[in-house]
Amino acid sequence: MLKDAFDPGPSLAEALARFALEKLAYFKVPGWVAFIDTLPTTYSQKLRKGAIFGDADPRQYPTAVDVRAIKQSRGQAKAPNSRLPPSD
Repeated sequence: MLKDAFDPGPSLAEALARFALEKLAYFKVPGWVAFIDTLPTTYSQKLRKGAIFGDADPRQYPTAVDVRAIKQSRGQAKAPNSRLPPSD
């Protein structure tokens, strides 16, 4: 759940992806970020992951943001289709 100070959108999704790239292994970083209002839980307050999107494709959710480009560039700011090697 987001606090009121945060606006769910592409800029927050990109910041989350960059933070995840710093802290997690590459394969654990999500390629898509979707902001939803509530999370479905069981009676024991465990998350019901299958009920979040059901059978629908989460990428079709209105607030889903594609962050695969950030993940593939390993968090470096690069111009799209840049052929220059990343600077170290």
